Amino acid sequence: RRPPPPPQTVTKEEIVEHLFYQILNLTQAVFLRVTPNAVAAFGRKGACLALLMATAPWLARAAFPVNRFSDNYRNDLNEASGTSGGTSRWSVRALYRMKKTQYVFLKHVLQHGLNVGVVLRACTKTDGTNDVNGLADETFFRAHWLLLNAAFVMEFFAQTLVKKKKLSQKNMLRSNAALMATSSCAAVYVISKTSLVASLTSLTLNLVSPKREARSVAIALAAAVAFDGTWPKGWIAFLTLCVAPTCALVEKHARAWGKRHAVEKWF
Repeated sequence: RRPPPPPQTVTKEEIVEHLFYQILNLTQAVFLRVTPNAVAAFGRKGACLALLMATAPWLARAAFPVNRFSDNYRNDLNEASGTSGGTSRWSVRALYRMKKTQYVFLKHVLQHGLNVGVVLRACTKTDGTNDVNGLADETFFRAHWLLLNAAFVMEFFAQTLVKKKKLSQKNMLRSNAALMATSSCAAVYVISKTSLVASLTSLTLNLVSPKREARSVAIALAAAVAFDGTWPKGWIAFLTLCVAPTCALVEKHARAWGKRHAVEKWF
């Protein structure tokens, strides 16, 4: 009989999910470059179309696998409980809670909140002095971008080294903690460009009704516009009563399509 295949160090599902977030990061980079030009050409309509482009990858989220933090947490917790003198159960539990918190922060503050903040800033100033024009060229933003992508890559690389017995679980957790700390420090500057109202709105909607990112962003933009007070009142009604329900309907069909056409089946 043919021997069973060796266990995978990094599964195909993990790699495919990693691909989704790389697409999301790339789309946001394009959004930062496009938005000032879209506003100059089409005003607020151009800004909203650019925001739609930045949010569009979430429509295909159901087609990508989901590797839950809780699954990795239980696996690493079992490994930690079975070792002596290694990583404690407390440190594993604390680190995975930090990773979950960092993911929520990344999604609602550095993704949705930043995108809405860029739209508001781009529409506030039209005299060429808008700091949004050079955000992607700022050193602090580039450091944030570099560390963000390094965090995605290093997570898989470190897991591979641990499974290959080339790196201890203890040192892997330490390296992850160091990477979390440095990436969080680099994000401080970017936070100043985000919309706190949009971030809180997106987070609240995600807790109440998850997996509806496009609708949440539309309502988050409406809330930020209402708080900002510089947009015509009609925009708030349009975003809340027209755009948000349309996004919810599109997302419903997109989820059904994603379940039928899972990306991992393409490879």
